[in-house]
Amino acid sequence: MANTLKYKLPLTTSTGRARVKRRKNEFWEPLKTEDKLSESDYINSKIKVIGSGCPTCTKLHQWVVNLKEEGKINAEVEYSKDINELIELGVMGSPALVIDGKVANVGMPENEEKLLGIIKKSSK
Repeated sequence: MANTLKYKLPLTTSTGRARVKRRKNEFWEPLKTEDKLSESDYINSKIKVIGSGCPTCTKLHQWVVNLKEEGKINAEVEYSKDINELIELGVMGSPALVIDGKVANVGMPENEEKLLGIIKKSSK
C-alpha cells in the first residue's frame, strides 16, 4: 500500500494513531529564525479605542499599545475621547474597540489574551 501522506511516517509503529502522535511530537520544536512569522503574517489594521477618558478606557488603550509594543499586532492605534463618535457608531457604552471602522467590542475584556483574540477575530 502506497503512503499517501505528505510526510514520511516512521515504520516502527503499528497503528495510525501512534504514527500521528509521533509525527506531531516531531513538530513541537522551537521555531528557528527562518520559520518565524514575516511582517505580512501579523495583523495589520487600524485600531481605535473610543471612551470618555475614564480609567477603564485608558487601561484598554494601554493594553492595545502593549500588544503593539510586544509585536503581537501590527496596527495603527488611536485613542479618542469624543462621545459623538460613539453616538455615530450606535454604541451605548464605553470603551468601544473599533477595528477598521467596525465596532469589535464594547466594554472591557477580562484580560489581554481575550483582547488579542477579539482583535484577531475582527481583523480577518
